[in-house]
Amino acid sequence: IELVNNLWKRIMSLPEAVALHYIDNLDAKLEMFRGAYETSEALAPRVLQRKAPLPANVVLPLPSVLPLEPDGADAMP
Repeated sequence: IELVNNLWKRIMSLPEAVALHYIDNLDAKLEMFRGAYETSEALAPRVLQRKAPLPANVVLPLPSVLPLEPDGADAMP
């Protein structure tokens, strides 16, 4: 019975471990982009020099778009 309980605990911890792995991987990638944005030299407008271990040049994000005014001139009829 103890062996079954230990096995069950390991099986139930697998989804948590997989989720933690993907979250940690995403955090590492975002940190690499942050570092590249702060330290890379510009090659062209909105394009920064590649920083290892990123596989390509870093492109700056597009500016955010403000939401349309619901009652403004560009409102849908």
